[in-house]
Amino acid sequence: MVFNDPVELAKLYQVMRVSDVIMPEDLTITTLDDVLFDSVKNDLSFRWKNQSVILMEHQSTWNENLPARMLTYVAQLLKKSRSRKRAAYRVKLDKLPAPHFYMFYLGAKPPKKYELRLSEAFREPSDDLELVCHVIDITYGRMLETWSACRPMTDYSYFVRLVEEKQQAVGDLDEAIRRAIVVCKSKDILSTVFDRYSEKEVADSMKFQWNADDARRYAEEEKAEEREEGRAEGFAEGRESAILSMIREHLPVESIERIMKLPSADILALAKKNGLAVE
Repeated sequence: MVFNDPVELAKLYQVMRVSDVIMPEDLTITTLDDVLFDSVKNDLSFRWKNQSVILMEHQSTWNENLPARMLTYVAQLLKKSRSRKRAAYRVKLDKLPAPHFYMFYLGAKPPKKYELRLSEAFREPSDDLELVCHVIDITYGRMLETWSACRPMTDYSYFVRLVEEKQQAVGDLDEAIRRAIVVCKSKDILSTVFDRYSEKEVADSMKFQWNADDARRYAEEEKAEEREEGRAEGFAEGRESAILSMIREHLPVESIERIMKLPSADILALAKKNGLAVE
């Protein structure tokens, strides 16, 4: 809501690209409305002079899966940016806007790192594909001084802090948001947002972002997955240990195959891996 406007967006991108003059007319908002990833569409993307495509995501909780999500988004954006429908199949090189990725993080604790890499998610090392997402801490009180030049971002950060403070005081999120909006209006904070959207629209968007019940549910699901993975790993390790013990006791491979219900090829491979002979 804050940056879905080329004028406000230009103020943001100017801080990030200080060596260039950023004009609103050079920006084209390209935020996707037809690509879903775990029921979440991308937050904000735009092109600058057809030279760059910038993807930005806002996070109030730490999430290292963001590069994988952004890979999905940027593939669609680059496809849409091609000069011709089937340009990818032509002999002549079809130049693409250069992609840049950013996470704007606003949370209770500082970011764990300031670069997230897609390659960190791979199960084995690979240099064949990389995506680097730059993390920018926009939490009120921790935001770098350079961001003071971007009034919409500092206003947004202040507004979120104000809602948190009001909620601690009154205990009700709806009332906290209402009071924060009153304060912001009186101080001319986020005025362009309140000019374009109603108080209800702003309040609904704040409540939609995240709530305590969702946070607890997701945390419980993640813990359950970790427990299941731990059980599976423990079972696999125990099974492997039992097979190795049978091999050391000189049990024939046919017997081990029957007892463990495992193909003889797997048993032979395990024996070879551990330098054991099988009868």
